[in-house]
Amino acid sequence: MTKGFQNHYYWKKTQKALVKLQKNHENYSFKDEDTMNDFIRDLLDESFEVKDQTRQGKSENGEKAGEIDIQICKDGLPVVMIECLILNSLVKKILDIHINKVLTLYDPNGCPYVVLLIYANVARFDYFWGKNVTIHWRI
Repeated sequence: MTKGFQNHYYWKKTQKALVKLQKNHENYSFKDEDTMNDFIRDLLDESFEVKDQTRQGKSENGEKAGEIDIQICKDGLPVVMIECLILNSLVKKILDIHINKVLTLYDPNGCPYVVLLIYANVARFDYFWGKNVTIHWRI
């Protein structure tokens, strides 16, 4: 996460939206990624200018434009791109694909903040998170 972003207003609102999703897991969680993204988008839209499935940059295969899951804008300019995915286990290749999409393929203009939002559908989140940190983030 970009230095300082964890205390940023955009991140605080995103965290609150995720907590609400988790509280309402019976209604929303893991039905499908689009349903959960819509829930997060609708909550963020109460505070920000939000777009979803915005087409820009290029897709993974390079044949079409990429589709950003959620984008927060200020004065019409993108300030946060949120790439979402559901993981039932830690698969480094899938994470790498999504990281590459949001950091290089979808962002031709250099958006200041990027969030990789993982909907983790796992029995042991502590194990999943520890392994995720060890493999990808080197914290």
